[in-house]
Formats: sequence, structure tokens, C-alpha cells
Amino acid sequence: GLGGPIGTEIMVGQVTVIAPPALTVIFPQQKPVEGEREMMTAELLGQLVSVDSCLRVNVDGGESYLVVWPPDVTLNTDGGSVQVLDETGQVVARTGEMVYLDGGGGALPAEGVETELLEQPGALGGCPGPYWIVGNIVRMPEEAGESEMSEQELYEGAEPVTTPSSD
Repeated sequence: GLGGPIGTEIMVGQVTVIAPPALTVIFPQQKPVEGEREMMTAELLGQLVSVDSCLRVNVDGGESYLVVWPPDVTLNTDGGSVQVLDETGQVVARTGEMVYLDGGGGALPAEGVETELLEQPGALGGCPGPYWIVGNIVRMPEEAGESEMSEQELYEGAEPVTTPSSD
């Protein structure tokens, strides 16, 4: 009866080496420039989604923009969701959640984006436009919204204190 335990041990060993498959995400980034980066100052609010490994923002009205990220953010695909981190390591965007971006874009030609803006040619990975070229701001809108909201609710929910007047 030595067969049993040894078999189990091997099983346990196999189970421990199974890791979730790494997510492949195409993450085009703008090339860093000296001094001020020229940028557009429109605003985009929508849900960050991964479609065929392309990170897009779906906005109300059905538009879906492929995001061309600023040079100083990084990608983290641990744990099964895709997170975008700023230079301090804070999560500023996550797939499945709303994201707020500044910048601009639209129906730009892919070749132009690749040659003019991207750090690596070919980094668009065949992801179709329209493209959103991010300026500086990448953040999750709820965080800003929540603190302001709760404070307002505090005021609104507070009952006015009426002291009985002695007249």
C-alpha cells in the first residue's frame, strides 16, 4: 500500500504549480518627451474593458476608444484583473470599472499614431481605433465622487436643530 500516499504527494505538487494564466494585454504608451508634452484637453469618462487583449474605454453612446497611455503609467495583470498604476504605484484604472481620462483623439490613422506618438512601433498590436491619446490624468471617478458625496449627504441628512423659543 505505498502507492497511495506517494501518488497523493505528486498530486499536491502538481496542484501547487498551477498558476492562473498571465493576462496578455496590449499596452501602447506614448513616448516620453523632454519638457512639456503637447496634449489635448478633452475629457473621457467610461468603463475600462479588455477586448481581444486591447484596453478600451466604452463610453455612453456606444463609442469605444483604444487607450494610448501616458509614458509614466505601468500595467499590472496580477490577480486576474488588469490594473493601471501611476508612477507612485497607486491603482488609477482597473478593468470593469469606470475611468476618467483627459486628452483627446478620435479616428486617427493607426500608422500615424504608431510613428508619431508611440514608444514602440507596432505597440498598437492591431487594436482598431478610434484612439484616445491620454494627457496627464488617469483616475477612477468614484474615489473623488464618493468623498464629496458622503459629505454632502451628511449635511443634507442632518436635521435642523430647533431650540424652542421662549416668547
